[in-house]
Amino acid sequence: MKVLLYMAVTPNGIIAGKKDDTSWVGEADWNEFLYQAKKAGNVVLGSRTYEAMKKEKRFPVPGVLNVVMTKRVKQLSKNKWDNVIFTNDTPRGVLKHLLEKGYKKALIAGGGKISGSFIGAKLITDLYLTIEPVVIGRGTKIFDYVKDFSAKLKFIESVQISDHEIQLRYRVL
Repeated sequence: MKVLLYMAVTPNGIIAGKKDDTSWVGEADWNEFLYQAKKAGNVVLGSRTYEAMKKEKRFPVPGVLNVVMTKRVKQLSKNKWDNVIFTNDTPRGVLKHLLEKGYKKALIAGGGKISGSFIGAKLITDLYLTIEPVVIGRGTKIFDYVKDFSAKLKFIESVQISDHEIQLRYRVL
């Protein structure tokens, strides 16, 4: 299964500022994210990303299966959407579930704990990183909460998605 990690990131590796602020992410990245989500047919999020997107009225992602990884399954499952699953499964379990549903690709979209758990388990096959023109001193790192991992990458291409944003695309070797 192809597992694409998609993130907007500052040049210093931050994916969300204080209080999970992502107001600095450009609209071009959001549009590219929606395009990639529709191609995959699904998006996998953590509960903090879910809360941030809900607050910004960008959740659920329309037209795709939204998988929210959380320890608060019972509490969050009270929210009813036809295209949303709340799960406390492992990264491998989530991918197995998506495969069983017929998906050939998974789009991992945040946050630092989720991306860290997938890369730490060596499940990511591709990385799409949109570099935003801002530097933030404190916030959530792209691979938060994972202690020891390494992954060699092969550069595939760079795509300019706006006058101010560039997306770097890599394959994990």
